[in-house]
Amino acid sequence: MSNRNGRRGSRQNRVDTSRMPLEQGVVCSLKESFGFIHCAQRPLELFFHYSQVSNCHPDELNIDDEVEFKVGGSKNDPSKFAAYELLRVPEGTVVWETEDHPEQIFRGTVEKASRNDQRNNYGDGSEGTIRMVVENADENSDTNPSDDNGSKAPPGQMIRYRPSEFQPPRKGSSRLYRGDLLEFRLFTEHRTNQKYAKAIKLVQSEKERQRIEKEKKLMETAVEEEGIVVSLNNGFGFIKSNKRRGHVYFNYSHVQMSDDTDDFELKKGQELKFLVVTEMDNDGNEKRSARNVECLPEGSVIFHTKIAHGVKGIVDVCPHPPIGNDDKYGIIRLDDPLSDGEDTIKNVLLEFSDAPGGTYTYKHHASNTMGLWIENGDTLLFDVVKEVADGSYRATPTQHTIGIGGVVQPPKEAMGGAPAVRIFAASLVHRADGVVHTVKESSGYGFLHFSERPIDVHFKTFNFFPEELQSDLRKQLGYEGKPVRLESGTAVQFDICAHGTVAQHTRGRRGQSHERENIKGHRILLLPPSAVAMEKVVKEGVTAKIKSVNAKQVYSGTIELEEDLEAMSLEERHPFVAKMIHAFLEEGSKPNGRSSLVFRDILSIKDDDVVVEMVKSIGNGLLKCSHIPAPGPSAHPGRLSIQRVMEEASEGDTEKAEAAADGKAKKKKSKAVNNRQVYYDKSSLIEDLKNDIPPGIGDLVSFDIGQSRRTGRFMVHNLKVVERNPSPEDGQEIVDGSGIGIVKEVVPKRKFGFISLLDETATKKEDLFFHLPKDKGLKNAIYRRGDEVKFDICVEKSGKRVAKNVEVLPRGTIPSKAAANACHGFILMEPSHTSLSDTPLRKKLSHMSTGSDKSGGRWDDSPDATKHKSIDTHENGVVLLLEDKTGMFSRRRRRRNARAQSVSSDDDDARSLDSFDSTDDAQSIDGAEDVGAKQDADVDTPPLALIHLPYKNGAIAIHGTGSSSSMDGSTNPKRGDMVSFVKARKGSGVRDVRLVTRGAAKFIQGRLENITPTLNSSTRNCGTATFIAASEKEEVYDVDLSEVVSCDVAALKDKQPVEAILHEGKLYGICRTADLYLKSRLGTKNKERPKLNLTVKKKRGGTIMAQSMMAKGPDGTNGFAEGWTTRKSQFAEEQITVEEE
Repeated sequence: MSNRNGRRGSRQNRVDTSRMPLEQGVVCSLKESFGFIHCAQRPLELFFHYSQVSNCHPDELNIDDEVEFKVGGSKNDPSKFAAYELLRVPEGTVVWETEDHPEQIFRGTVEKASRNDQRNNYGDGSEGTIRMVVENADENSDTNPSDDNGSKAPPGQMIRYRPSEFQPPRKGSSRLYRGDLLEFRLFTEHRTNQKYAKAIKLVQSEKERQRIEKEKKLMETAVEEEGIVVSLNNGFGFIKSNKRRGHVYFNYSHVQMSDDTDDFELKKGQELKFLVVTEMDNDGNEKRSARNVECLPEGSVIFHTKIAHGVKGIVDVCPHPPIGNDDKYGIIRLDDPLSDGEDTIKNVLLEFSDAPGGTYTYKHHASNTMGLWIENGDTLLFDVVKEVADGSYRATPTQHTIGIGGVVQPPKEAMGGAPAVRIFAASLVHRADGVVHTVKESSGYGFLHFSERPIDVHFKTFNFFPEELQSDLRKQLGYEGKPVRLESGTAVQFDICAHGTVAQHTRGRRGQSHERENIKGHRILLLPPSAVAMEKVVKEGVTAKIKSVNAKQVYSGTIELEEDLEAMSLEERHPFVAKMIHAFLEEGSKPNGRSSLVFRDILSIKDDDVVVEMVKSIGNGLLKCSHIPAPGPSAHPGRLSIQRVMEEASEGDTEKAEAAADGKAKKKKSKAVNNRQVYYDKSSLIEDLKNDIPPGIGDLVSFDIGQSRRTGRFMVHNLKVVERNPSPEDGQEIVDGSGIGIVKEVVPKRKFGFISLLDETATKKEDLFFHLPKDKGLKNAIYRRGDEVKFDICVEKSGKRVAKNVEVLPRGTIPSKAAANACHGFILMEPSHTSLSDTPLRKKLSHMSTGSDKSGGRWDDSPDATKHKSIDTHENGVVLLLEDKTGMFSRRRRRRNARAQSVSSDDDDARSLDSFDSTDDAQSIDGAEDVGAKQDADVDTPPLALIHLPYKNGAIAIHGTGSSSSMDGSTNPKRGDMVSFVKARKGSGVRDVRLVTRGAAKFIQGRLENITPTLNSSTRNCGTATFIAASEKEEVYDVDLSEVVSCDVAALKDKQPVEAILHEGKLYGICRTADLYLKSRLGTKNKERPKLNLTVKKKRGGTIMAQSMMAKGPDGTNGFAEGWTTRKSQFAEEQITVEEE
């Protein structure tokens, strides 16, 4: 014995190999002293010992080397075979298989397909079987394969194949399936003596064979048709046939393009000739497709014949999007029936693709839904044709156009233009009008003022008619067809739809619940501003006397008229509803008229009641109303339906219908409660009177009267005083002796003012008018807002209560102090007011409009300068709540009113009169309990602190302890001051702000780093940042960007100097130092101040205002030192000096 590296054994151990067969194979395994051979003549792996290697050293053998050897029984076990006298032979010597019939190609079909298992060269992979097919061959022909014994292989013999032998086509499947027809060469494997197919090629797949047979059967029943291409897609399209309604599918592979058709192009509108085959789909439905598609010259295919041009009709049924290849046609009822031979045409069909304006897409239940711009009841303009396929009549695009006033114009060759089905008039059902109130272009929505009721209608930008439809509708209404710009004040017509009533869970002052209607506008038409009348002029140039004046609100009162006012009728207030009912009555006399009028959507309860009432009034017993139940709130009756009372009207009923249609029926008037008294306020006055002495009782005035369609109220306009009621100097009666109060307003130029009269508990009772003294002998005749005064109360002959002999009292005479339940906090930011007049905007203000075309920023004396409006921006101050004893800010806050009250620039700097401005509270906050606070105190809620609360300059107390005593605001609470306050009566703000401790907060300066803002729709500033103090230790604080109060987070820059208030280890009220202090690079020795942003007030005689009173100059002072400019500042208030006698 020997190992792989040893010598061979002795001669006596050798085996006699002379009679052993010589065979071939490859080395498949090598061990320490032996190996195994994969034999090519038998399906075995033969053992061999290294001692049997003859022509090379055993170490030189490698796996897969081809070898030749003799096969005999093993020494140890004769029943097993082993290899002897092993010789390594050159590569390619071993023959594994032989071809039965060289170069002959056989055919067969796959009987059993192979699996996709791993396979190798030795046949161990997944194999399939092929059934031989011999075409046109005799049984004894030499073409039949034979085995090694010479026997012929009969047709249908099964042979094997391996997947690796299949040569897949360039395009097609790489696998074989049962039934596939193949071509191959036939080989016999020596190891197993099995026949295998090699060099396999696919002749025809079974799937293709079945398709060809199916196609052959389909073509036997094919029908030749003609048509036009209506749509093309990726590899397929649809044809509109002239012999059927449904579209026919075709594949590009069935289009036959010959040399004669080189001038044709497969595109939309190309005329074709084709064969139509009909097959069944998986659901058992018939499906039609085209074969042998050939192009035809233009004009070869005839679909229809023209019957009439420029016809008008009303949509009874809107078309629906096509399902599959079939259209859901709409139905149009002709205004005037047409004749076609013996046929009378009353209705025509409308295809979905011919609908005016096309389609729009909107989201419905989280999915995109497609809708049409037309609705049932719309009037369209079109041509009428007769279809060749089935003889039906259809509406098609027309070349006729709509002129101004609704005149149908014939086509003009010079104008050209593509034909289209045009919308002539929108349905009056659901139709309404109004004006645009708010537009949020960036968010894609807005609100409309409904002209018939005091509500706002919500709309989205996709709710507007396309411009081509808007142009036709404007022309039909008598306006030019050019586009109208969408902006506030633009007149609109639209369809209304009620989407339910939204209940407000909060309650009002009197405890009643409020509801808000959810009304949506659709199919909006833009019109010129003058197209919609929101108000009807009742009378002009009316002369009457003032009956009473409102003591609580200056420049307001009531006027007594000499005769009753005639209110608008329901038809005048709701013109679209009236037109709809009249038009429906007129249809009753036509043979093609509708028998009922059904609303497509539900109306709000109030709009529903209006329609029902007007149907009773105008219908005169010929019409009735009912409701169709609709899914939604159970309290709503459903969709409204108007029907005729009887189908065959009698002669008397016909007369009633004609009278109702002509508007001769009795109109129901909407009477006002009091038709002789009208109310006026400051907006009713002419501009000159708004700055003059208010009208008094008995004054003779001239004015115009209008009635609002939205509210039905009578309104006064252009009120001016014709003759004032004389007020003699003597003969006045003193009422209740003398009184005390606070000066609320002083108008030095007009020589008058107003005083808030207080009772014994220091609660406001009313505002009294007083004249500034004309004589110079009265003491203390310099009046300021907030002064405590005493006076005599007189009644003039007109009945007007006025104050006389006004005398200023020492400050503190009238007791006033903070409320017992007042909260405490720090001022984080003071209120600011910026006024821009005739200056370029540095920032876009979405809620304001200058209306000025000037680009300069200087004030000039041009005569037309007064025509340009000013822009006033107001920023609230911020208070940090530190102490809330009663928890008044922790309870549920009342919702703000839906309509915010506008605040004028003249009232912004006014000091708070909240302590005595409202008579709704039983007691003032000065030393008395607040009724609302007492009720809130009964609720056990935890106190809330360290939150931001807004306040205005008007919230600062001007009277009593801690109040502001100056007119220029220099004594107002500043940033860092400790103040006391109470909760505002409305909203989340504060009132009665009083100074407690000046400079009580601790300031810390530094810089912000790592600014990370986050998006939050509920708060303006949101995110985090790191504050690094400007000190030696550079303390680090983590801050919330909601504490930034001087600017928006987007304006912050990294490492920008900021200032904050340090309280209990946390930072509050973060402000940029640039927003607080005016720093200068000039030295303190220089007399020049840095430049400031200023505002010139023309209405105040050219006085100059600083943008912020918080600006500091080089000398460290706030504001402006006296004499810094020769111009007059508004803070140097005009005073009335009275020389003593």
